[in-house]
Amino acid sequence: MIRFLVMVGVLALMVAASSGCNGVPPVDPSLNAPTPRAIDAWRGALDALGRNDLLVAIPQLHEVKTQAPNFIKGHVLYQDAMIEAGRITELEKEYPLTSESRTALSLTLSSRIAPSERIRINRLRKAIEINPHLAWAHYALGFEYTWKQESNLVLAEKHLKKAVRIDPDLAEAHVALSLVFRKMFREAEAAAECERYLELCKKDALRWLKLGIYRHRIGKTDLAKAAFEKVLALSQEVVQRAIRRREVILTEEQLAKYEEAFPLHYSARVNLSDICLAEKKYQEAVTILNAAVKEEPKRPDAHFNLGIAHENLKQEEKAQKHWRRYLDLGGKQQERVKAWIEVLVRKDSDPGQYENT
Repeated sequence: MIRFLVMVGVLALMVAASSGCNGVPPVDPSLNAPTPRAIDAWRGALDALGRNDLLVAIPQLHEVKTQAPNFIKGHVLYQDAMIEAGRITELEKEYPLTSESRTALSLTLSSRIAPSERIRINRLRKAIEINPHLAWAHYALGFEYTWKQESNLVLAEKHLKKAVRIDPDLAEAHVALSLVFRKMFREAEAAAECERYLELCKKDALRWLKLGIYRHRIGKTDLAKAAFEKVLALSQEVVQRAIRRREVILTEEQLAKYEEAFPLHYSARVNLSDICLAEKKYQEAVTILNAAVKEEPKRPDAHFNLGIAHENLKQEEKAQKHWRRYLDLGGKQQERVKAWIEVLVRKDSDPGQYENT
């Protein structure tokens, strides 16, 4: 189990990278068209992961894997979130190891929570026999051969190279291949794979969002702003590309491609507004937050910050409006916001009492 958790820890660092779904043939063509519920759940899950909110992310990811069962990245993020939350027993029931799996996808997914190295490797070999074009199976098997007790770097290299041939954007496979080359003292090739991994990460909005949140927490405000602005730029790039091509989300592969777009746009704006509020740039915060509300009118966080910004701009009526909307939308800080509204109501009824406050 310790070996498994170490592997999971490494995967968690890479889980936000764009992996796509190349090489995952549909079992049934009808399963390859996510429902609106799957699309909404995917957007919500990515946003929650950006905020490290597992309580929200896990049910959203469960909905994604239910509505879009061939979307492998949905399963992977769900498994990682459940493991991080300590809910491994539940995972074992959802991805049973005892029953005979009939598809390459189910074998690959159940191998990720298998209790022993031998079971993991056998299941991944079987998955590749069934479908030799499943990039994630080759990546996972290559990873196992890299880190097993008696590692087989030749086999690791073989499967990881196969993974990146099938799916050149599978960032996890590139970083694993870089580690293999380092172990084999092939430094130039290791460096090339590392560069490819970093290049893929430059376009990963979720990774930039998490970086911005971390920078903000440790007080590196300017760097945090730059990270959040990078999220907005990446998100807008995806949206504009879709508009130019008149694309719509129809397949699970397209769903993966759109992961950088709408939900992270909203989170980046709310996080930027946090910085503006801390710097007392209230009007700038209002501008940013109005854009966030326009994009996602039924999410509470922007209304919370808008209330704070308007209250500091002495626009109490607007502050009350947004705080009441926050309450209506089920924001978590209900009692705190109710108290703020009560203060403003009392201030309206007896302004003299609050003249110097």
